[in-house]
Amino acid sequence: TCQLSTRQLAGRILFWTAIHTLLARIMTGPMDDGQHAKFSKDQTRAGFTLARMRNAVSSRFNTLPKEIISEIFLDVVYSPSPTDNPNPSMLNSLETIFTRVDNLLSVCSWWKDIGLSLGALWYFPPMADSKLARPARRTASISLQRISVPQYDNRLYLAAILPSCYNAINFPAPNGRAPQFNAINIQARSITGTVNLLSSVIQSQAPEVLSELSIYHYHIDRERYVNRPQDFLIDFFPSSQKQRLIDLIGSLSVLRIRKVNIRWDEIAFSNRLVSFHLEAVSLGNYSQLIGLLQTLQSAPELRELKFRTVFAFPEPLESGPARIVFSKLHSLYLENLDFGVLQVIIDSVVPGSHKRALYLTSQAAYVHMPAVEAELIDFQRLVDLLKRSKIDNLLVDGYYRELWISGSLLRIILESLPSLVAFQSMNCNLKEEHLQALERPKTRDDSSQSLPLPFPSLTQLSLVNTSIEDMDALKLVVESHRIQSMILSSNVTTVDRNIENDSKGWRPSHYYTFTDEDQIVQWLKGAVPKFNLVDETWGAKHDLRHAIRGNASNPTGDLAAYIEHTPQKTQGLSISQVLRLVLVYVAQLLNTCATRRFQKNPLEQQSSSGKLLLKAAMSVHWWPDRGSAQPAYECDMQRSEISIEQELAGLLALKIISQTSSEIQSQIQPNSNTSCGDASVLHSALALAQDPATIRHLSDPDIVSGCIKLMTTVKDKRSISPFSSEVGWLSLRLLVIALNICLLERYDRLEETLALFNQRHDIRAAPHILASAHLSYGITTQLSIIDTGGDCDWVFGWSVSPFGRQTCLLPASEALALLNVLWEDRKLFMRSLYSCHPNSLPGLCALLFMFARSLVHLRPQLNQDVAIPESRLHELAIRYLLVADRYQCFPTVRICESSPKTFFSTWPRAPKHVDAEDSQTMMTAFIRQLTASDKVDILEGREPFMMLQLIPFAIHPEAQSLIPEVMHCIMKYGWCLTLSSERQSNKALGFEGAIFDALRMIIRPVHSQPYHLELGIQQRVIDVLHDQDFLDLAARIIIRLDPRPDPAATKRTLVSIFEFSDKLYTTVKTKDNLEKCFRHYAPEWWKIHRYILFTGYAGVDNPRADDYEHYDSCIKTWGVTSRLLGIDSQISHYQGVKCYNDRCALAYTCTYTGTRFMCGECERALYCDDRCQSM
Repeated sequence: TCQLSTRQLAGRILFWTAIHTLLARIMTGPMDDGQHAKFSKDQTRAGFTLARMRNAVSSRFNTLPKEIISEIFLDVVYSPSPTDNPNPSMLNSLETIFTRVDNLLSVCSWWKDIGLSLGALWYFPPMADSKLARPARRTASISLQRISVPQYDNRLYLAAILPSCYNAINFPAPNGRAPQFNAINIQARSITGTVNLLSSVIQSQAPEVLSELSIYHYHIDRERYVNRPQDFLIDFFPSSQKQRLIDLIGSLSVLRIRKVNIRWDEIAFSNRLVSFHLEAVSLGNYSQLIGLLQTLQSAPELRELKFRTVFAFPEPLESGPARIVFSKLHSLYLENLDFGVLQVIIDSVVPGSHKRALYLTSQAAYVHMPAVEAELIDFQRLVDLLKRSKIDNLLVDGYYRELWISGSLLRIILESLPSLVAFQSMNCNLKEEHLQALERPKTRDDSSQSLPLPFPSLTQLSLVNTSIEDMDALKLVVESHRIQSMILSSNVTTVDRNIENDSKGWRPSHYYTFTDEDQIVQWLKGAVPKFNLVDETWGAKHDLRHAIRGNASNPTGDLAAYIEHTPQKTQGLSISQVLRLVLVYVAQLLNTCATRRFQKNPLEQQSSSGKLLLKAAMSVHWWPDRGSAQPAYECDMQRSEISIEQELAGLLALKIISQTSSEIQSQIQPNSNTSCGDASVLHSALALAQDPATIRHLSDPDIVSGCIKLMTTVKDKRSISPFSSEVGWLSLRLLVIALNICLLERYDRLEETLALFNQRHDIRAAPHILASAHLSYGITTQLSIIDTGGDCDWVFGWSVSPFGRQTCLLPASEALALLNVLWEDRKLFMRSLYSCHPNSLPGLCALLFMFARSLVHLRPQLNQDVAIPESRLHELAIRYLLVADRYQCFPTVRICESSPKTFFSTWPRAPKHVDAEDSQTMMTAFIRQLTASDKVDILEGREPFMMLQLIPFAIHPEAQSLIPEVMHCIMKYGWCLTLSSERQSNKALGFEGAIFDALRMIIRPVHSQPYHLELGIQQRVIDVLHDQDFLDLAARIIIRLDPRPDPAATKRTLVSIFEFSDKLYTTVKTKDNLEKCFRHYAPEWWKIHRYILFTGYAGVDNPRADDYEHYDSCIKTWGVTSRLLGIDSQISHYQGVKCYNDRCALAYTCTYTGTRFMCGECERALYCDDRCQSM
């Protein structure tokens, strides 16, 4: 044996001590979720040492028998983690399984040999290469290559996620022949892909082997109405394969079908069928539905029957309801069925010992007919049907909104279900009226002979993600029914109805929590024998194999199955269970070391004590989907896995940076190479932000404060700006990253962000970039909360309210000091941002948000001086907007819009550039931002409008060469705004005047450093206006102005057009050039002139005096514009005679026409234009 070093010995001691502690705690008492959290915390703390010692530990681990190691491998690969989705899709399950297998095979050659020889790891050959992440794809290809290798138990489950154009003839195995499968699960968009796959496998399948078939079609129906069934599956197969497929379907034990039509009268089920699930299909008439039930009756062993969103159409039935008996049926599940289908099933299936669950939706109030609108039925018919339904379990879902029925109707429904024992709600808002409807009336005691109340006596109550308006009403519900079992979600999310229709797709939510300390939770624990307070991870109880074998045709899981997965407190474990749990724990430690992913368990998160918390409901779609083009990043902005040595160096650097006070600095030796002002220290700290496993080290407020002190120290000691050295720029980058990580952690969204790396291995961006992108959505939500009077300063520790109290992240005065530092060095600050790679910019919207809130917090102290920092913040925000990426733009605009405008009266006076170089940087950034190919939609947003508050005041005389291109971008923005508003409505947006004001202030500056356009620049400006159809733009805006909603705004727009034309005329020295460029527009000028006249005097209903005044102003503005641009001399040449065509809209008016047309035959009939002549 070799001698162990001190580090190796310490590592082994720590490892086996953790195992001993785990054994002791399990043996001494029940194991609950809190203990799991503690063990995970111990695992995290021991992670660094274990990572360094994995070789030593593996040598001890490898002495275990191969059978035990194989069992550990299976648990590592297939057991769910606490943070897994409770109902994962088949794709997510495949990715998780094959990523874990890849991790195991990568540890060492011995583990790889064991894994390759372990047949149970290769049960699921996938057909989803294009959708899997790269590590999973690598191992999945091995699975397909091994498909012909005999398994010791011959079990194979095909998991196929087919692309839209799947047309392979042969099965993708090495020999081109499909093996015999135990289960086939297919997800496809079209029926052709399913047919092509089944055609390549059915010939080799044996009815006695194939037991499960799941076909899940997810194409989107674009038809408005429900139609009769078309495109039957079996019809697509050649005659030689049709009977083969019919026989295989009839021999199945489990069949799940979604959006696939089958002629069920051709199928004869055997005694093997135990589970049948049909979803999202139209069967035809009621007789076809009854025929399906009769076909299923031929399966004597049927245990589970599910119908979801199944349609059938009314028809006259020759006889009464059929009597269909399922003697061994355990459960009948009915979801989202219309009244007709529900009636046929309830009246046909004879009640027995089976349980009946009804997921009741608004569909139950309608009867569907083919290709027409559904017919609303009398509510009493539904009540009468429910009275004879024998429903045991009622489920309702509000889809994150209110229930579709009122409290009074819910009461009637409950009274019609006397056999009901369980009520389950999900994503609902239970108002007081709904809770009162659930309360069971008291038994009458006036007569001992009184009949039982027609009201159910509930024993089970499940409130999953359900908000409760009245806790006292909930207590009455529990007491009136004597509930024996209850589930309550600890985290509840409901859509905010005030802002749910956000145009940017951002849907903020009200989010609050229940904790064990809350009064209502304590009361429920005492009143309900089996009460469970569960979080969002509580459903992840099933083995990952279940998601592929048992749930592939239903990626989201049905509501009943979801609620059914309730966690139970472990009351005691056998010795074998203890040993198994220990082995799984050991394997998880080793796997964690191999993959270098140490994640904090969400159960460790500190929850607030029953107070209402407002959190951002961050969309899962905030990063580009897999398969889309991923952006390129600079080396230090790419995701990477740093070494242990780099991690230790980074931790040391963070300690130095966070201890930049004079007392700590005095302790550093003069000759030390670890000075906080050394750029290498900052590089070491920033390296931690590249690895998802180490970025959590940056969630320390002291780092933010230390970086601020470091930036001010650089400036004070060297008497230069912070950004003139690399240290200043690196300090700002580290500050921003640390601030973002701190805020994400306080918003309880850090784990969710970093979990994306485990789900999406195709992401190359460093984790701090994703953190910045994710946080930007949260900032948008916080700004919306501010608009409604909410408190958002708690996250910085500045709030005076008791809700969400946090320690101070940074004093508001220090935030204001940093704002001044950045503004004083705004030139180099802007140049540093501009020189960054577009996809590697630091995300500053959280920093700007902190600045804005600090000014609000310090406003009483600043008093009259608040206008100065507000102006500086506004300028810095717009400077950043000139370079910001698509994630940061919208929240930055919202910050600018939400800030007070006390400084606007003095804003135009001072130039916003420091010198010519600074001006060129801002103008170039503006041009690049509006012409970038990946930001096409920016021209239809508010970002350019906000930039125009800065650019006209940031032009230096020596930067004139960029003026034509800047004006070109502004004109392009004006056209995009106008065309976009035309597509959406018939009214102007209100931004049009600002465009002409910006153009005017560019050619004739109003700030204190004016300039005169050079002759060459003047000609280029004229060319831009001509090429961008300036007069057409002005005409479209003028004719679309509506004087009634806001007369002052329309007047300002007309004044802006006139003032720009006037300044253009006075600025341009060569007036002939103006006339030469625009004189061709004279015929079009007449058309606009006539249109305004007609609209003003004949096209307005019930005209008012203000209307006539408005259109007079429009005509004057249009006339003056033509005179200033030199086309008035050409207008008279196109002035024709009066039109007397009876069909012309302008006939017999006092208006002179603009074109001169005459009939070619009689030479007497005169027409004013082409349209007039065509009439």
